[in-house]
Order: sequence, then structure tokens, then C-alpha cells
Amino acid sequence: MQDAQFSTEPVRENTPVSGNTFRKRSLAIVGVLAALVIVSQIAIQNTISAHAQAPAGYMASPESLIQAALCIAMLVVLALAVKFVFAPAASSLNTALQGSGERETDLERLFSASPTALLLIDANSLEIVRSNREAEKLLGTTTDELASLPFIDLLDAGHVTNQNFLEKLIAGDSLFEYEVLLMGTENRSIQALAAACSTTFGGRWVHMLGLTSIDEIKKAQQDLRYYATFDEKTGLVNRKTGLMLLEKEMDRVKRTFIPTTICFADIVNVKQVNDRHGHQEGDWMIQTLSRAMTDVVRKGDAAIRLDIAEFMLVLHACPLEQAQLLLHRVEKRMADIAFNDPRPFDTRIRFGLVLFDPARHTSVDVVIATAAQDTYEYKLGGRRPATLQPEE
Repeated sequence: MQDAQFSTEPVRENTPVSGNTFRKRSLAIVGVLAALVIVSQIAIQNTISAHAQAPAGYMASPESLIQAALCIAMLVVLALAVKFVFAPAASSLNTALQGSGERETDLERLFSASPTALLLIDANSLEIVRSNREAEKLLGTTTDELASLPFIDLLDAGHVTNQNFLEKLIAGDSLFEYEVLLMGTENRSIQALAAACSTTFGGRWVHMLGLTSIDEIKKAQQDLRYYATFDEKTGLVNRKTGLMLLEKEMDRVKRTFIPTTICFADIVNVKQVNDRHGHQEGDWMIQTLSRAMTDVVRKGDAAIRLDIAEFMLVLHACPLEQAQLLLHRVEKRMADIAFNDPRPFDTRIRFGLVLFDPARHTSVDVVIATAAQDTYEYKLGGRRPATLQPEE
């Protein structure tokens, strides 16, 4: 299970002023400004007093000019403070707020689109802040019921790993594939794998928790094994697995000398039926032959789909004469299916049989090619073929 990781640091476009730097600069500026204000006030009072006592035509003294310069210096310091301290600090704060907003937007999108059950848990109270639809399905509850619910209420108190998980979660550790036991509705136990990381959301520190049902993981693994072995459309063994089975069967014949017959089948006119009647009718032809093969194969045999319209039967411990009888049963089964579900076209199939001979058939490809060469065509219409003899 892969869960998105969110950085807890704000997005930085330039090089904003850090908190410590801002505090140091602010204290220095305030100190300078305070000194300038005190000196300026004293100078202003002296200037007013001297001006009141000065005779007419009195010219400003050097002390007065110094006092005026101090006032100007104070204004300059204020301007520099705005430019180099307060403006960068405001920019840094704006960047941090913008980055936080973007992260929360991304988090909202993740919650909406994630196929994994997600919970946001307040880091202080451990109450559930937010849940997505998958979490509701997993726990069998609703958003309103989960809102403000203490997360600890979802954990089975008797499960040892739950306590360890909770301790690591409170400590803010990043967790991945940690097994927990949850309590769903009606005290239903849910084995799950949990992954957790910490971030900020809505101005508070939260833990983001992803949950995946272990039962769902097992089912997915079973599905993967199935589709790695079987053809999805027909349910027959797929080509890759079928060729492996054939190769193993050939090795077994070389060791035991037990006869094995290979049956090759090819639906000749599937392309024409697809073009004239649509792909659903071509699929009917493929699935009809697949059903017939599945119905007649014995335990230990393998029915394989080699290509779009090519099939193979690997008939273990089956001499050629017995294989011909099995093939006859395939034809009869197809005729029964077509009679009960007629179609406005004929189904033409080439069948070929070959008894595996280790001396002549040196590889899987040679066996299949030999079976495909010596074939006869079987034509199936909407009625049972008149030439078809009942099975003995």
C-alpha cells in the first residue's frame, strides 16, 4: 500500500526571514528606535527652550542641527526597518499561509480520490477530524458517526499490537504496513494494515492514517494469481501457463512413457463473424468452444487458450484412440449448446490430434505445429449435424 506523504515544511519560493532572525532584527531596531526617540525628545525640548530665550535674528546653533539630524536618522531607521525586517517577515508569513493552503487543497483532493481508507486524527485529542468514503465502507459507518469520535474507540483494546501502534502514533512516528485490529459496527473485527504520517490541516497538527483491509489484500492476491494463470474471457488456462504445463507433461512422458495426446482447435471463421455480426457473436463462438472443452476434460487434463481463436487440450495418460472419443464428446457438447442457442451463422472449427513422441517432438512449438498440421474441419450450424453419431 502506498500512501501520499506531505511535507510539514511551508513551501519556500524565495529565502524568507526565519523566526530567530526576525526576532533579533526586531529587537535591534526597537532598541535603536528607542534610543533615538529618547535623544530626540531631549534635543527637541532643549531646542524649544533655547528658541524661546533667543533674541530676534538668532541663527540656529550646531546643537540644533544635530538635533534635526537625529530626527531624520530616526525616520531613516524606521524606513530601513520596514524594508529589511517587516516586509520580509510579511512575505514569509504570506508564503507560509499560501503553502499551507495548497497542502490542504491537495489533502482534500487526496481524500476525495483515494481508493484507500483515510482518516485525519487530531494529534492532541486523538479525535477523528475527517474521513473519506472508503473509510466509511471499511468500518461500516458514516461520516457523521466518525466525526469527533476518539480514534482509540476503533481499536481493539485486547490486541497487543494496537497499544504499540497507538504509542508510535502519539509519538509522531511515520508508520508503514503496521498490522492493527479495528472494531467496526456490531463489534465486527477488521484486520487491517495501517500507514501513518503527520502534517498540518486547518491550523492544527494531525495524523493522517491510511487503512487497508487484510482480507481485501488477500482477495487481490488471489485475483492476481487467478489472472496470472487463467484467461479472463473463457476461464481456460492462459497461453503462458498452458505452455508450461505442456512442457512439464512432455518431461513426464519421457520419464514414465505414459502416453499423452495433444488436441489443437482453431475457430476458422471467427474474424468473418466478428465483421458481419459483431464481436459479441465472435465471443459466443469462443466461449461455446471453451465451455465444451471444460465440460469434457478429465481430472489431470488441461484446456488452454493459446490465442484469440486457437485452443489446445493436453490429455494426460490418453492414447490417440481415447483422445478421438474425447474430441467427439467436445463436438457433441458444442452441438447441444448451438441447438439450444442457435445463431444465424455456421461455426467452423479445425481439430487436430497428435500423440506426443519424444523422438520426433523435440519442443513445445514442434508439438503444437504438428497437431495444427494434421487437422479436419468441423462445421456447426444452428441444428445438430446429421452426421454426428451419438456418444458411445
